[in-house]
Amino acid sequence: MLIDGLIFLLVTFVAQQLWRAVSRAAPDQVAVFAARASGYALILLAGFLVLTGRELPALLVAAMGVFVLGRGAMRPAFARILGNVFGKRRATLRTAMIELETIAGDGSLDGIVLAGEFVGARLNDLSREQSFRIYKSAVQMDRAGARLLEAYFDRRFPGWRHAGNGDDNARRSGAHVNGGPMSEDEAYQILGLGKGAARRDILRAHREMMKKWHPDLGGATEVAARLNQARDVLIRIKA
Repeated sequence: MLIDGLIFLLVTFVAQQLWRAVSRAAPDQVAVFAARASGYALILLAGFLVLTGRELPALLVAAMGVFVLGRGAMRPAFARILGNVFGKRRATLRTAMIELETIAGDGSLDGIVLAGEFVGARLNDLSREQSFRIYKSAVQMDRAGARLLEAYFDRRFPGWRHAGNGDDNARRSGAHVNGGPMSEDEAYQILGLGKGAARRDILRAHREMMKKWHPDLGGATEVAARLNQARDVLIRIKA
């Protein structure tokens, strides 16, 4: 019984460590691991079938295992499946007009336009001019979204804040919020909270978002700064 208990504890510890490593890895890395593990598992199953006298099924299973290991043709399927399972690795922030996201591992930013002239378009597919047209609209209708776009511009268009506190197109239209104080409403939207949320809810929302957006965890520095600013604004109001 003692030996069985020790074996159980050892297996449990190994399983926990494997799960921890897998959960921290990017979906593509997990997909490669899963494909290889599946290939080896199929070959072991084929060996078991041979030992039990089922040679024909063993041959088919072994062929599938070699196929998965050799050509890796199943890895894209694993990647799609695991991308859904580990979808939480792709951090997102959503406002009325913008959904901003980061790719786990490298902190690169992209997003989707949710309303307005370019609804449905991905930010990375838009030109600079088109991007700032969305920004102009966001300043007027979704200032929290404009804050997120500023973080995105800081990454994609370094130096855009120069030459008159913003891009020329936005500046000529008087459309900019960068450098100004964040409003209470903007802060609530960025943290995904309803107006009047309790202090503990503000801190919890900020903590959960920073687990995904902190630069040390593969997030984006620019977005993390917006989250910190939103927290500080709301905590100051609650004080």
